[in-house]
Amino acid sequence: MPIAAVASNNNSAIGAGRTAKRATAHFLLAATLLIGIGYLAVLPPFEGFDEFAYFSAIRETAATAMFPIYGRSFIDRTVEEYERRGPMPWATGEPPFDRPGRMTYPSFFDNGEAVASYQRYRKAASSQG
Repeated sequence: MPIAAVASNNNSAIGAGRTAKRATAHFLLAATLLIGIGYLAVLPPFEGFDEFAYFSAIRETAATAMFPIYGRSFIDRTVEEYERRGPMPWATGEPPFDRPGRMTYPSFFDNGEAVASYQRYRKAASSQG
């Protein structure tokens, strides 16, 4: 077999390996993205114990073009207002031992007045801008 034919076969094998690796990488990336979108679709906002802090950090970064600094950055007022008006996750991680009177997702959706109040708040907030 001529040398050129052997080199050609090796190059096609290398190219096929690269294509398979690239396809695997694309599959894993797409699977990760779909799982993330699934979590966003299923979990309510601020369900994680520290999500409100991440949301505040993103808002501060967008508003000031600087990263939040430990000890000098604060939780965004929008998040503080949401905590008073909307449901939050269990404070302790243990539902039976949660702080009394704190609104959680189950208690929020069981209370029609709370849902109506939150809808009025969202409508007023969106009209302000």
